Amino acid sequence: MKYLKINFLTLLSVLLFWNGTIPNESLTNKDVPQASYSFAIVPQFHSQSLFRIWNPILKELSKETGIKFKLTGNSSFVNFEKDLAEGKYDFAYVNPYHAVMAGKKQKYEAILSDSKKQVQGILVVKRDASSKVNQLKGKQVAFPSPNTLASSILMRSELKNKFKIQVKPEYMKTHTDVYMKVYQGNYQAGGGVESTFSKLSPRIKNALKIVHRTEKIPSHPIIVSSEIPADIRKKVINAFIKMGKNPSTKALLQKIPVDNMSKTSQSVYKNIMFTAGL
Repeated sequence: MKYLKINFLTLLSVLLFWNGTIPNESLTNKDVPQASYSFAIVPQFHSQSLFRIWNPILKELSKETGIKFKLTGNSSFVNFEKDLAEGKYDFAYVNPYHAVMAGKKQKYEAILSDSKKQVQGILVVKRDASSKVNQLKGKQVAFPSPNTLASSILMRSELKNKFKIQVKPEYMKTHTDVYMKVYQGNYQAGGGVESTFSKLSPRIKNALKIVHRTEKIPSHPIIVSSEIPADIRKKVINAFIKMGKNPSTKALLQKIPVDNMSKTSQSVYKNIMFTAGL
């Protein structure tokens, strides 16, 4: 018995620490580890909302491509941007500014977007407040983050250049936080975009009004890391386009919201800062 016990322990040690490779012929399909890719989402909304929107989409994407995708990201704009700048995400749904900067720093490429939709920043105030934007001079104004292009960068630029006023920017975590802070009276105005404003409850939305809209820019794209193989990119592009044509799966994409998922390129976003007049 002692002899058998020693042999068993020896065999166990070999199995645990052996660094050899198993011949391919001995592998079954179930034994082969399936590739998995991270898919990050810019924190426009709170984490629970993003999960409800994107988890069914990524499940459908996995079904169409045969590839596993892990929903990831960060609830903080600052930390999301840091992770993106460090190239931590394989795929990501980002705002146009992120697409520009990620392309420069990590050679991410835009591959998909709603080609028929453009984004513009909106400035909201309480329903009973003045609609005169110049009255915000010197006031604290809420923004989602310093680097959201339409709702923050472009809005701040237009307040300065078109209205000739300086405001005191205060940065929140999400678009929803901005609207709630204005609704609660913590700030006199806040920057956002139509798509996030439209998702507010009727009670909150009806208590606010839009007093300014910025110039339009290309919509949020899906970007991909330069390290992802071309065949994987192609599968993802084709799957999203197919999902956009099927009524049941198109309904999932409309919750993003995306109505016309189409192929795009990084060149659309390379010149966006110039196009936006920044």
